[in-house]
Amino acid sequence: MICEAIRSKPKEIGTRLGTVGEVAYALAPKLVDQLLHAAYRLFPDSPPAAGGEADSPPAGADERPQHPASAQQIALASLLRGVHW
Repeated sequence: MICEAIRSKPKEIGTRLGTVGEVAYALAPKLVDQLLHAAYRLFPDSPPAAGGEADSPPAGADERPQHPASAQQIALASLLRGVHW
């Protein structure tokens, strides 16, 4: 997308998801804010961000926490694929 923008120099560049979000926010900003808040609340803070103790993983272990994802988290991640995950 960046290479195409450099080559063709369009006036504006964006993804379909971004364009849909922009139009939705122009039409119903409170609804979009509520949806974004619900999506934010779907993913809890990590223990260190929440003020808890950080668990140190054993040497060579994957550093990401091994919490199973809920069906709602998986659905949101697949719907917004490539945006944040």
